[in-house]
Amino acid sequence: MENRNFSDIGRDVGRAVKNALHSNEFSELKHTVKDAVKSAAQNVKHAADSANKGYTTPPGYRKDAYQPPREKSTQPAYSYSAPAVRKNKMPAGSVSGVLFLVFGLVFGIPFAIAALVFAILTAVFSGVVVFPILTACFAPIAAGCAAMVAVGARQRGRVKRYRCYCKVLDGRTFCEIRELAAAVRKDHAFVAKDLHRMIRLRMFPDGHIDEQETCLMTDQDTYEQYLELQESVRQRQLEEQRRREMEEKDPNAALLHKTIDEGREYLRQIREANDAMPGEDISNKLFRLEDVTAKIFSHVQQHPQKLPEIRKFMSYYLPTTLKLVNTYREFEEQPVQGENITAAKREIRDTLDTISAAFEKLLDRLFEDDALDISTDISVLQTMLAQEGLTGHSFEESQDKGPVS
Repeated sequence: MENRNFSDIGRDVGRAVKNALHSNEFSELKHTVKDAVKSAAQNVKHAADSANKGYTTPPGYRKDAYQPPREKSTQPAYSYSAPAVRKNKMPAGSVSGVLFLVFGLVFGIPFAIAALVFAILTAVFSGVVVFPILTACFAPIAAGCAAMVAVGARQRGRVKRYRCYCKVLDGRTFCEIRELAAAVRKDHAFVAKDLHRMIRLRMFPDGHIDEQETCLMTDQDTYEQYLELQESVRQRQLEEQRRREMEEKDPNAALLHKTIDEGREYLRQIREANDAMPGEDISNKLFRLEDVTAKIFSHVQQHPQKLPEIRKFMSYYLPTTLKLVNTYREFEEQPVQGENITAAKREIRDTLDTISAAFEKLLDRLFEDDALDISTDISVLQTMLAQEGLTGHSFEESQDKGPVS
């Protein structure tokens, strides 16, 4: 490596470290750092010689490469994302499988041949007692070595499948088991059982399999997201069950739920249109419209008896409003904004203010019965307090006298 200035060396080392962290391959990092340190040492030596003997330009120095010193940054020089999958460099069976195979074959073949020879001699010379004894000694040893070979082959096969699984995953933290099964040409049940064993053997240190045994997750974050999703699904199922039970008991509940679902769909489409349009003015108008509409549905959901009061709201007002919003969105997406489009957009914006005000009046009207009930309760309470002489000056005097004995 040629001598270079320190900024080039720092960039090379930083680039090498970053690549090593991303790829998990550290074989080139050692050589890069070694060369960089060697080059830095040579530059230091040249600088020291220049100070002692008079200044000379060190080899590789470029005047135009000089930069004034900068303030120390609190930010890290490089940022990186750790690999998504923790790969096991030495999965279970990598060494033991080879040892079982080697020792099983080295010792098994001679003992198997010896056992076979003595078995033949036993059959030929049935009167010789030593041959059956030797056969009985060598045969179990040969069988044990055969078992070692079988264990080694099984472990080596599992390691091979593990590497095939990692290749299919290719850094992903989530993979369907059927995809892995196709890669190793095994059935789904075999691969699911195989993955369970690999997880127990810590070949996938953070591995998990879902309840239905359809997916493999290779890190804890993905597994926690899966658990949250499962809990959400269970909650939805419970809500659906309670909803069906309510609909069976109360026929009006089905109409209420249908109306609320339709309302939420309208709100979703309005929000989607709002997100697609960058203008701040139209966004504020749509935010106001979304807010009052959501409050209307929330109030009706809590007071189902008021569902008939929003029938026209659901059948005409809200669909027409959504149509206007979608039309404005189409106009907004036109590359050429002519006079007609500009006038139509301005009219829709003004109309949205009118619609929002009308929806707010509708929401206020939904509270009319509640306000009337409260007024009635207050009137009755005041009348009863007056009859008992507990209002105004009389009420203050009763407090001063204390409780009547």
